[in-house]
Amino acid sequence: MDALEELIKALEPLRQPDSAAHTRTVIAAADLDALRNSVLARPQPWFFHAGDTLTVFATRAQPGTGSAPHDHGLWAVIACLEGREGSRRYEVDGDRLVETGIGQLDRGEVHLMPLGVIHAVFNCWDQPNLVLHVYGGNFLSAPKHVWDPITGIRADLGLTEPLVPAEAT
Repeated sequence: MDALEELIKALEPLRQPDSAAHTRTVIAAADLDALRNSVLARPQPWFFHAGDTLTVFATRAQPGTGSAPHDHGLWAVIACLEGREGSRRYEVDGDRLVETGIGQLDRGEVHLMPLGVIHAVFNCWDQPNLVLHVYGGNFLSAPKHVWDPITGIRADLGLTEPLVPAEAT
């Protein structure tokens, strides 16, 4: 069993809606370099587990890329395994989207994102990043939204294709 399989197994007893802080503690205590190696040893897309109470996948963002403001419909624990990920946080004020802060997730850091957080991620550095995402529920069916960064108009965010675990591809 490699580091990624061990992590998913360790999260098994934590699969409850209120287990976000415990999930963060388990991931922060993991060997993040071993997790990085486990992820990189697998073929892309890096989608590892999807169930009713837990979803695990990894993303890589190239320099100069970013996302529109969005939410996840679930709490999330995000671990930066390589590079850095920037994040702008937002709140809805009436019919406007207001930026409330900016942050950075560096290699080796693990952050908890509570349910309801709206953010946009970006990579403005000179190397790709590798980020592990763990969600407290089924990410594929959670009600996610995206906001137009200029108008602040919210839209439902759906998936354009089904995702399957990388081992099944």
